[in-house]
Amino acid sequence: MKHPVRTFVTTALALALAACGMSPEERLDRAEQAMAEHRYSEARLDLGTLLQEDASDPQVLELMARTQLQLGDGAGAHAMLERLEATGTTPDDFTLLLAEAMLLQGEFEGALAAGESLGTAEGLRVAALAHLRQGGVDLAEQTFARGQQAPGDRSRLLADYARFVHLQGDSERGMQLAQQALALDPQGLDPLVAAAMIHQDTGEFDEALALYETAQSVWPESRAAMLGRIGSMGDSGRVDEIRPLIEEAANRFPGDPEVTFLQARLLAEDGEWGEVRNVLQADADTNDPRRQLLYARALVELDLPEQALPRLNALNRQIPGNPEIEGLLARAEQAASAG
Repeated sequence: MKHPVRTFVTTALALALAACGMSPEERLDRAEQAMAEHRYSEARLDLGTLLQEDASDPQVLELMARTQLQLGDGAGAHAMLERLEATGTTPDDFTLLLAEAMLLQGEFEGALAAGESLGTAEGLRVAALAHLRQGGVDLAEQTFARGQQAPGDRSRLLADYARFVHLQGDSERGMQLAQQALALDPQGLDPLVAAAMIHQDTGEFDEALALYETAQSVWPESRAAMLGRIGSMGDSGRVDEIRPLIEEAANRFPGDPEVTFLQARLLAEDGEWGEVRNVLQADADTNDPRRQLLYARALVELDLPEQALPRLNALNRQIPGNPEIEGLLARAEQAASAG
């Protein structure tokens, strides 16, 4: 079995050794190739070295900003964009890049204003997400709808709209939007993950897994693709196959709540209920119903039904009619009465 940390260190060392004697042009070519293959962590290494040699190169600053956005580093991207603006040379989509950076940073008002100012599908996607982060569900819905009619690439807007509609309870319409997004960009990360998530949530695990596998092959560093693939395999009962994948995810994303949930699910499959409780204890009060249900199950299995009942009653009110919750609640009530 491969050891992810060792592999990463070895890869980084190989890159460093290969970089000896490289010209800036060769290094830039390698960074651009890595970006084209969605290997942004590798691109960042070369771009960082180039910026040490010339801190105001506008081409490198732009590429670094785009790389940071792909890696989810809003603050880093914003800093690069400010430095790029100071050079007096900015790309045509500079305002969109800035809006994306502000959204990742949690500067929702700025992201909203920048996105709306563009009036494009890409800009309105950012504006809709900014509304959503601020609790403006109705405004987000209206902005997503406007984006469908706006000029520009609509694939990411449709993908996020699909997720939004699905989470609002209309999975059929959500899938229609996701399929529209996929038609526009069959290998786009957002369309692939949106469609996969809806398939997974509606019990179509084989379809979800196929989309997640495609996403991970095209976007090898994507957290969403990797964790979605693991979750779909787990839902399909392929427990032994996901053990090394969960270990790899834990090394790549240490402390990630979604990874700890997957670790807890694996422990539950092995009947290690005490360990399940320990793993989930730190986030025992989370609003995630999956974690709450698994934590409650661990308490019931550990013969602590009185501790499980408040959580299960709250879950039953939140998601009425769910057979798994109702069954576990009845079991906990019976155990508490017998005790």
